[in-house]
Amino acid sequence: MTCVKKNSIRKFINHVKRECEKVNVKFIMADSEFLVVEYRTRVNGYFDEDNLALVCAVKKSRNEWLPLLVHEFGHFGQHKDQRKVWKNSMLRGNDTSEKIFAWIKGQSFSPKNIKKYVRLTRNVELDCERRAARLIKKFRLPINIARYIQGANAYIYFHNYVLLRRTWYRVGKEPYTIPEIVDAMPTTLYNHYDRLPQKYVKLYDKYILQ
Repeated sequence: MTCVKKNSIRKFINHVKRECEKVNVKFIMADSEFLVVEYRTRVNGYFDEDNLALVCAVKKSRNEWLPLLVHEFGHFGQHKDQRKVWKNSMLRGNDTSEKIFAWIKGQSFSPKNIKKYVRLTRNVELDCERRAARLIKKFRLPINIARYIQGANAYIYFHNYVLLRRTWYRVGKEPYTIPEIVDAMPTTLYNHYDRLPQKYVKLYDKYILQ
């Protein structure tokens, strides 16, 4: 890695530390391959509004953990700014993504409500990815922005697939890390993701379900 790349990463991490310290948020770069959250779900990183913690698993290559950290810092920014899209995803203090995980694990919700939870969660992820793209450009991070956006689209569209198949991906099967899925995605972030193209359903079925 060149000195320029190292410096840009260092500057970004220092920025994350400073911003977290300002609002008493714990910033943890965990020496692990994954993290375990509610419903025993394995994830690569998260921002926890209740416990004020920004955590990213970094026992993996820089090309894997750096985009994840940028993404989770985007969620931190949503919390800090109290964006409407962020507040909308916190229904009476409950994160809509947690309701999705509960539904996947067997809890019952009406079709109308689970569609609402998926839509609100998908919207907060879209806003987060827009923030992440701006951060990559601002700090000149060694991340291919076009490729990042393709991965972001793979993740955003995946929320519609969750509604269709009632499943989540396993660590190691993230849609934004599977070349065959990412290659098929656009390099632009859209305004609406209400419809899941059938070609993406086939890709998710082939590379995530199996």
